[in-house]
Amino acid sequence: MLGVHLETSLGAKNLEKPKEKTKPKIEQDDTAPEYVKPASGMKLAKAKAKAKQKAKQAAKAELAAKEEVKEQQKLERQLQKKIRRRFDALDTDGSGSLDEDELKALLEDIGLKLSRGQLRRAMAKMDGDGSGSVEFEEFAQWYREFHDPEKQKEIRNAVACAIQKPLEGFSLT
Repeated sequence: MLGVHLETSLGAKNLEKPKEKTKPKIEQDDTAPEYVKPASGMKLAKAKAKAKQKAKQAAKAELAAKEEVKEQQKLERQLQKKIRRRFDALDTDGSGSLDEDELKALLEDIGLKLSRGQLRRAMAKMDGDGSGSVEFEEFAQWYREFHDPEKQKEIRNAVACAIQKPLEGFSLT
């Protein structure tokens, strides 16, 4: 009697066994691209490992790039200090700029003896703002160009050509 009482008080449908939830089946679609297809556990683990390895490589590359930037900045600061020391040594009157006489000393120091006209043309080339003297920034720009390996090659070629021309047609016999 107790069973009937439960049936009537709870209702017949509550006594039925609840249905188990089932996961929907994922069908294989051979036409879908590989990245859309569901992966097996092994493929998924390999893909994760590969992604982790790529992330590590990217992090290493980024770190190396940052280190390279730091090194370049350090070299740039060292070069700037070197240029400043050179400029200050040439600026004998302490004016903060190089006049023709100071520029002449610089050019003679690197092995160039110029006439007054050549010196004025050299001064005009270096004096970017036309002030009549070479300020530090103008000197630094010239210094960087002068010490650039490609520019040095051009200068050596120009000097070699200048030396060759006077010797053409001349023989020691």
